[in-house]
Amino acid sequence: MKLRKISAILMCMTLVVACGAPEPAEGESSTGSDSSSGSSGSGSSGESSSGSGSTGSDTLTVPTGLAATVASQTIHASWTAVTAATSYNLYYATESFSSLSDISNYATLAGGTLVNDIASTSSSISGLANSTTYYLVVTAEDSTEETAASSEISATPTTITADLSNVVELNDTGATHALTTVTHLGSCGEDSSDSGLVSSQQDCAFGRDVTQASGTDGVAGFSFTKVDSSGTSQSAGASNWSCVKDNVTGLMWEVKQGGNGVMADEGLHDMDDTFTWYEPTIAGSSATAGTETHSTSPNTCDSASACNTSAYVSRVNTAALCGYSDWRMPKTNELLSLVYYNSIGTSGTTDLIDDDYFPRPDDTLVWKYWAGSHYFDVDTNKGDEAWGVAFRGSGITGQAGKASGSANSSTKGTLLGVMLVRDASND
Repeated sequence: MKLRKISAILMCMTLVVACGAPEPAEGESSTGSDSSSGSSGSGSSGESSSGSGSTGSDTLTVPTGLAATVASQTIHASWTAVTAATSYNLYYATESFSSLSDISNYATLAGGTLVNDIASTSSSISGLANSTTYYLVVTAEDSTEETAASSEISATPTTITADLSNVVELNDTGATHALTTVTHLGSCGEDSSDSGLVSSQQDCAFGRDVTQASGTDGVAGFSFTKVDSSGTSQSAGASNWSCVKDNVTGLMWEVKQGGNGVMADEGLHDMDDTFTWYEPTIAGSSATAGTETHSTSPNTCDSASACNTSAYVSRVNTAALCGYSDWRMPKTNELLSLVYYNSIGTSGTTDLIDDDYFPRPDDTLVWKYWAGSHYFDVDTNKGDEAWGVAFRGSGITGQAGKASGSANSSTKGTLLGVMLVRDASND
């Protein structure tokens, strides 16, 4: 009995070895696990290879944000950076890319062109035809793949015509001497050995103070016209005038009158009068309107009302100086356009303005004039200052007129001069 059992067992073992393992049932792997978690034939876990060279989680995304700006014969394109991209390809053509199924066929389009291996996220295309519409797409790439094309944009290069209707000419500096590290009194025609001075390369050798230096209507290239109180132009030799028109910039300036060292005794335009800076309508971060009335010296001008810039502008317009009522505070650069830098000397009091048109007869006159430009100090976060320009300064040995001709700020409660201006370019 035992021998028959042993023989039966041996026969079953022989059949298993000879016939192999039973075929797995549907949905079961050779190891008995579910095939959905099995391996591909390549041995990679849970992923299949891509014919486009996909690198799985490292696959690049298609660029976005493609935009363009145009100029004459030029398109400047930019886009958003793609993570892990090593470079970009910019494609453009004169017909749309929408007909392409594969960006590699870009050359079949009219004007199809590739700008490849762009390291940054922008590129400029030049040599294009103005008034022709170009279509653009961009791709990203790394060492193994190039993405599909981005969304398409179009751009049309065009000739840019600047609007020069409001452009005004600038005055020259009036400097007719050359400078060295030692002195600034050398004439423009001489060179110096003390610091390698080459006068022909300095300001004095260029501009109106060279080409228009006749002096018949202003010193060193300045060109002015005297205007009387009714607005009539006068000759250069006229002895009575109230305004001066700058023929270069088109601005008309108030001319201060008198000048005897005493404030508030020579009328509305007294050269000795001073004012605080005040503009009640000013708006801005931390800006202040200024000082309406000086706390200790309120009567520094010829007026029963406040001696501040805003009140003065109002009074001058009410009086219609030289027949006009559009007077205003000057901008800083407008004030600087009157500075005559060649008049800086080595000693004594210096006036940096053409005194044939803007007479300044007394050494006690105001040295600095307010501009209408607000000044904000970013270091102190304060807005209680405004710009001004110095037209007068005492000479300092070796560095004469150091402050003269400069624009800098003063607190709005400071008493300074005011010289109003208006645009006379269309008179």
